[in-house]
Amino acid sequence: IGILTEIGRPEAAKQVAPVLMHGHAKAREAAMKFLTKFGGDDAADGLAHFIAATPHREETAKAVISLSLLRAAGIDKRLLEAYPKVPDYATKVSIVMALGRFPGPEAIRFLKQTARRTWYEVFTGLNKELRHAAKHALEQMKKEGHH
Repeated sequence: IGILTEIGRPEAAKQVAPVLMHGHAKAREAAMKFLTKFGGDDAADGLAHFIAATPHREETAKAVISLSLLRAAGIDKRLLEAYPKVPDYATKVSIVMALGRFPGPEAIRFLKQTARRTWYEVFTGLNKELRHAAKHALEQMKKEGHH
C-alpha cells in the first residue's frame, strides 16, 4: 500500500479498501491513509463499509472524519446509511458531528430529529451527547448559511 501511495495509483482504491478489515492495525492505518489521500467513490464505499462493519471500533472515529473529508458525491448518504448499522455510541456521535458538513435535506432532517430531546433521554439520561452533537452540527450549518 505504501508503494501504491508513493507512486500515486488512485485507481487501486477498490483493491486497497478491503485492507481496512485486516487484522493488523498498521495495515488498516496504511489503507486508511491511502483512501483518504486519493478519495473517490471506491474509497468512500470502503470507508463507509469499515465504519459500519469493522470489529476495530477504536478506529471508526478517524474513519468517519476521513470519509467526511473525501471529495466524492454522496458522502452524506453513506454516513446516513452507516449510522443504523453502527453498534457503538461514540461512532454514532462522530457520524452526527460529521453530518454538519453536508447541508442536504436528508442530513438536515436527520439532524433535526436527532437534536430533539426524547422521553427516553429524560428518563434514562442517555443520548444527551448525541443530541448535543446534532444541535452543534445544525448550528454549524446555520453559521455557513445552509439552514
